[in-house]
Amino acid sequence: EMKAWKRIFNFCAWLPIAVDDTHGGFTHLVLQDNHISPRRKRLSARLTSLGFSSPSGIAILKPESLTEVKMRLARLDFASTTSRARRTCSGLALGIPPSEGIPSYCYNISSEHLRKALTRARTNSLPSAILTGRFQGTPFSMRLCSCQSGALETIDHTFLSCLLWDEERARFVAPALAELNIPSQPWTISMLLADIHPGISLQMARFAAAVIKKKEQNDSSRTEPLNN
Repeated sequence: EMKAWKRIFNFCAWLPIAVDDTHGGFTHLVLQDNHISPRRKRLSARLTSLGFSSPSGIAILKPESLTEVKMRLARLDFASTTSRARRTCSGLALGIPPSEGIPSYCYNISSEHLRKALTRARTNSLPSAILTGRFQGTPFSMRLCSCQSGALETIDHTFLSCLLWDEERARFVAPALAELNIPSQPWTISMLLADIHPGISLQMARFAAAVIKKKEQNDSSRTEPLNN
């Protein structure tokens, strides 16, 4: 549903520009028509539900406001999807809607290693205290990150704020946030991992792979003295 609304708003923001660029004919009458069609009413109602005041239909949707509209849609989509999550290892817990068919990154990312890393991130199963605690029976509130911040070691914490991954975040995550023009908030993890852009998916795969590699190295270094 959210994808459909984004396409509708994209069209509505494009229409005034198209009308301005068209000379002759009857195209210019589209935005002057006072008839309130059922479609226009639904559009106005949807904009109202997103918090925009007194929308009057397609004429009020300007290209410069399109980014804010999409961000509000994304937040609603995140809340709706996460509310349906029931398990730790579920993309729904990250606000990622189920893919229609095989995700495109499975074709676009040539490295099997990186595809696996991104899949683990998208299924909320990266190595973490959240995942380990699930199998050890640790209370959820005690599955804390080793960064000593007191935060749960969730996927959004790892990708967006954990101090242990500042270097990797600067290389892979920060450029993606800048490209999408979105803030670093918990709900933005759903957009980063939604596989909406091949380049961003590749960067997220590289970040996830770096996390997995360092976690495995740390685990092996802790077990070596025991083996000796």
